[in-house]
Amino acid sequence: KVLALFYMTRAADLRGDHGGVVAMAGVILRCGARALRSVETECRLLLANSSLSLGHPEQAGMEISRIQDREITLAQRLRLLPIELEYQLTVGKSEEAVQSLAQKIRLAELLDSVGACWVHSLLAEACRRCDMPAKFEFLRRRASLYSDWTSIADKSALLAPEIAFPGTETA
Repeated sequence: KVLALFYMTRAADLRGDHGGVVAMAGVILRCGARALRSVETECRLLLANSSLSLGHPEQAGMEISRIQDREITLAQRLRLLPIELEYQLTVGKSEEAVQSLAQKIRLAELLDSVGACWVHSLLAEACRRCDMPAKFEFLRRRASLYSDWTSIADKSALLAPEIAFPGTETA
């Protein structure tokens, strides 16, 4: 039953039903996902992502910290990276986002082109906020190599205009 509900949660995530994801993932985590460790981690990833989408960064932060306290697979680490960066930028922890920058860039290179574009854009924004202009420009240019900007336009509220819409100036 837990696995059936988990697959329904994944389907809700694919549909963009973040409220449904939060509700179902919460039930799974309360009803025995600990017996299925990989399902628990996946539910926490889905819950963190949906919590961010619904404007609840504190919930996302709690789930991220619970994931970070355990060993996770590379695939899970790749799913966590953009969620964690988005959380850090949302709550003003840009300094944390630029820690281990080289490692984060290497992980981003393993993502699909849209995911790599998004992660590079988030890292560029963190560098911009931390007054790291050379790294900002490097990451902004790399992001544009992975995908066109329309692929991340729906998520671009976190990004400065010169990242989300290249060629524009900062006000």
